[in-house]
Amino acid sequence: MREPRVLGVQSDGSTCTLDLHLPRELAWFAGHFRDFPVLPGVVQLQWALAFGARHLGTPEACRQLEMLKFQRLLRPEDRVQLHLIWHVERRRLQFAYRQGELEFASGRFAWSQDHD
Repeated sequence: MREPRVLGVQSDGSTCTLDLHLPRELAWFAGHFRDFPVLPGVVQLQWALAFGARHLGTPEACRQLEMLKFQRLLRPEDRVQLHLIWHVERRRLQFAYRQGELEFASGRFAWSQDHD
């Protein structure tokens, strides 16, 4: 299993909130780290890009990140919300992984006019 379980999606065209469950069986937890598994940051970025493309129509690849912050570790069996906001005119996809008031990771993907 390579993607989280999506428990719910709310989208209005420029914003999207996904309720996610991170099952222990996710391939990304294997070996990262054996005694204390955590979801790699690069996977969190991959998912934000993929869900943005799927639900908001953003480009599927990006070479520029802004304001990237990893504040807390995502662990097996966590439930989090992935919040996505597509700023069409500025060509920025803002993302944040949250659980209530706790923020796990956040940042923005940026594209130039030629889609990078």
